[in-house]
Amino acid sequence: QALLNLLSYAIDVLPPHTALRLSTREIEGAVQLRLRQQTLPGASEGRLSAHAPSTHRREGVALTVAESLIAAQNGRLTLQETPGAWLAEITLPTAQAPTVLIIDDNQGLIELFQRYLAGHRVVVIGATGGDEALRIVQQVTPQAILLDVMMPHQDGWEVLQRLRKEAAPTTPILVCSVLREHELALSLGANDALVKPVSQPALLDALRRWLGTLHPLA
Repeated sequence: QALLNLLSYAIDVLPPHTALRLSTREIEGAVQLRLRQQTLPGASEGRLSAHAPSTHRREGVALTVAESLIAAQNGRLTLQETPGAWLAEITLPTAQAPTVLIIDDNQGLIELFQRYLAGHRVVVIGATGGDEALRIVQQVTPQAILLDVMMPHQDGWEVLQRLRKEAAPTTPILVCSVLREHELALSLGANDALVKPVSQPALLDALRRWLGTLHPLA
């Protein structure tokens, strides 16, 4: 939407017979869209439209909307309005990969879930016990937690309550267990429950419910 408004602004201020070339590139932590003026063969480069002096940006509705939309995404708009060399650059931060914490005493299951998520922009951290998980959550802020409640040396339901009380009051917590205890899980503070064995589609669907889109690796 911001790009469409910027195009509308460009059409207003650029002379007739002007083409615009759109290019994109990735820079560290961001993506940059560049819109550059290209004068068609046989057309005069001329100057910017009389509606907008060449040395000042026109504060029109289209430009104002574009600036607001870009700013709302923590982005930046740079305009260079030199006659014959009009250039606009939109810089937007790339979405950071969400972190998923998997708490399970079975290291093999942690590695299985890592393989399930390997094709997506997700950072997976494993913990084989509740105490380790609590230490991790104090250092890293996961966007979702998968919790096994059937651990031999610790009550997973107690870990769930400690996470909610001490470290992750609002983080989505998904209980994974062979037990079909969906209502109990919700009553103790979980957001969702998955029954083991968990398939890759079931895991991806559950995470999408709480994280939104899971972006594939390029």
